[in-house]
Amino acid sequence: MSHFGIDYRPALWNRAGIARYVRESVRALAEIDQENRYSLYAYFWKADAVPPPDLPWRFTLHRRRVPGRLIRFFERYLGHSVERILGGDLDAMHLTDYIYPRVRPATPLIVTLYDLSFERDTRYHGEEGARILRERVRGIVPRAGRILTISEASKIDILERYRLPEEKVHVARPGVDHILRGEELLPEGLPSELILAVGTLEPRKNHLRLLEAHARLEDAPPLVIVGARGWEDDDIIGAIRSAEPGRVIWLENTTEPELRALYRRALFLAYPSLDEGFGLPAAEALALGCPVLTSDRPALLEATGGHALTVDPGSISALTDGLSHLLEHPPTTEARDSAAEWAKTLTWRRCAESQLALYRSLAASR
Repeated sequence: MSHFGIDYRPALWNRAGIARYVRESVRALAEIDQENRYSLYAYFWKADAVPPPDLPWRFTLHRRRVPGRLIRFFERYLGHSVERILGGDLDAMHLTDYIYPRVRPATPLIVTLYDLSFERDTRYHGEEGARILRERVRGIVPRAGRILTISEASKIDILERYRLPEEKVHVARPGVDHILRGEELLPEGLPSELILAVGTLEPRKNHLRLLEAHARLEDAPPLVIVGARGWEDDDIIGAIRSAEPGRVIWLENTTEPELRALYRRALFLAYPSLDEGFGLPAAEALALGCPVLTSDRPALLEATGGHALTVDPGSISALTDGLSHLLEHPPTTEARDSAAEWAKTLTWRRCAESQLALYRSLAASR
């Protein structure tokens, strides 16, 4: 039996993005691995954390409410490490976010890099935020025994940017089966027809251009934006609030049953992100039979498998034409069914199998 550590903190933050990936991959690991022991590092200050799924005895959640600054003090001045918290030596430690806890040099290390948007354009995270991310990632990459990422497109980026040997970088795509489970509950007060947008309010998600493109189509159904506040989002909030009454509806917080129902209700999902590691909402929408308008970026082409209408996300005219096209020429039932069948091949079990193979190979190389 091997002993693996996983940084589970991101799964406690919210229900989207990195949090979704960590939570669902751990749940799937618990289903497929009946042999090894897992310790989940979850020192995190926030009280109203998202509860973890029920896990078998082999998975131990080490959860305490500790401020991040205090952890940094313990690490810097007292030599604190995840091994001390997780109960001894680890055969491999998996770091799942861009904030890295201290890991002993002797412990084999796996690091997940979801995308390199902070390397390409400082506007996506702000100048200071991008600088911090660059420093963290450039510091951890040489230390990592393996790098995990979520798409072949991101793998290519990582190999080229950091000049790594191909065998060091591995792909574990996310799944969509979480969106297929459970009830559906449509939020009250929504129109019978709507265009859906899903994503945290941040520059990379391209809300401003989408709002402008939608505003140009006076007869288009309302745009319903689902997403929490993020960063560098003041202009986005301002544009939402200044829209014509009833034309743009912002749902800052939604439950999973509500999101499922919104995918079902929407005429299509508009997801014109400027940069992605994968683009999970686009794949989720397809799995539930919702057509998708997205960007012609490599990761999003991969996430939708040729089943989405793609446009240049930097062009408001192209976005406007894309919205207009899907409103006037919606996909056939056969096309929707084909897209859904393709999307359902993306499973968390496959993701977990890829991760487990990586854990085992790294542990065996000690």
